[in-house]
Parts: sequence; C-alpha cells; structure tokens
Amino acid sequence: LRELVTPAVEAVQHLLEARRQTLERRLPDIPLMVYGDPVRLQQVASNLLSNASKYSPPDSVVRIELERRNSHAELHV
Repeated sequence: LRELVTPAVEAVQHLLEARRQTLERRLPDIPLMVYGDPVRLQQVASNLLSNASKYSPPDSVVRIELERRNSHAELHV
C-alpha cells in the first residue's frame, strides 16, 4: 500500500501547487501489505488527496499518513 501512495501524490501534485498547499507524508519504513486491486487503491488515495486539496484553504497543509493498526492498514488524509 505504501508504494501506491507515491503515484497518488504525483497525480494531484498540480492541484496542491496551484493552491500553494504543502503536502506532509507520514509513511512506514516497512512495506504494508493489503489484499486489493492496486489500481483502485491508488485511485482511492488520489481521490482523497484531491478532495483534501479542493476543500482546504489555499496556503494550507494537506497530510497523508499510512500506518499499521493491529492487523489493519489505516490511511488518513
């Protein structure tokens, strides 16, 4: 899942730049494995980041965090 966040960020980077927003990433150092469609998971992350940018004020900070919580992966935007 960690490896899907980078292309998701790249897909919305132009939105963040246009609104002068800073992106903070907090990703684990180790791989976080999940079962799922990688294309759809990347699309979900991109959509969350896009909405965060759209509904946050200009010059603000958008954060994305991925963490393991027990046997689950949590993605926070």
